[in-house]
Amino acid sequence: MSDSFFENNLWVEKYRPQKIDQLVLEKSASEKLHECINKKELLNLLFFGPPGTGKSTISRILIDHIMEDEDNVMRMNGSLERSLDHLRNKITNFLSTPPFGNDKVKVVYIDEADGLTSAFQDALRSFIEERTKIARFIFTCNYIQKIPSAIQSRFARYELKPLEDQNIINLCHSVLQNEGISFNPDDVWKIINQFKPDIRSILQKLQQYSSNGKFNMPSMEELIPVEDNLSKISIELFKAYLKKNPTYMTYLERIQQLTMNKNIDYVSVFTKIFSDQDLPIICKVSTNKYCNSMSGAISFPMHYMAYIYETLEMCKAL
Repeated sequence: MSDSFFENNLWVEKYRPQKIDQLVLEKSASEKLHECINKKELLNLLFFGPPGTGKSTISRILIDHIMEDEDNVMRMNGSLERSLDHLRNKITNFLSTPPFGNDKVKVVYIDEADGLTSAFQDALRSFIEERTKIARFIFTCNYIQKIPSAIQSRFARYELKPLEDQNIINLCHSVLQNEGISFNPDDVWKIINQFKPDIRSILQKLQQYSSNGKFNMPSMEELIPVEDNLSKISIELFKAYLKKNPTYMTYLERIQQLTMNKNIDYVSVFTKIFSDQDLPIICKVSTNKYCNSMSGAISFPMHYMAYIYETLEMCKAL
């Protein structure tokens, strides 16, 4: 399907900001990025902040306004294309020729750069320096602490902050009214409160449950992302197993059921598990190991189940 189909039918795309001024930025950052557009000159840029705050959007705005030839832009997802082979082959080949047409440089745009392996990041440092004449890099990430300071120092860093609650409410009401959808403001607030500050997820849910000119509030159970469920149940599984509590079998069966879902962001699941403060270090070691080897998995669900069973085996030693 064409890009115009999504832009006209998906609310996330239809109402995506088209100007830098529509995003939450410090005044100095906004002025600097406007200058980049006016001069048609890019810096190495690193945008960070919570999901749904506009990191990908601002990257798209800059690329669309500065770059003339799409062939001079490479787009990657750091959570999926994270091995050294992608650096050695894909990026190296892309930058082996000078930019086409009137563009001054080529652009390597890596979304979710905090998902890159440490080996990729280590190799990337000198790679960026060696190609300053021909390339610019744009990174987005949710967790700035996962980007080594040696790489951060090579970028101009900009934080995108969440919208205030009232601004999110105004946006959602405006979208629903524009789409001719009747709604209960209290129901809309429940959606906002569940997913804020992630504007993308909020709009997706509003559209998902709107039909026949009305917003139909789903049950709260339907609203909980599968990633949240899977990470929470996995943590409970490990804790129950360590306590020799037989309820761990119930958690294990539930995990097997959840992994049948085909649209799971497993990197997000691993990240949520790793962030649990009460989880033993041996579980965190396993979590980090399987997250880093995700890109080489033939089947993500089977990879995750292997992680679960290996971690349980490791727990036997505790």
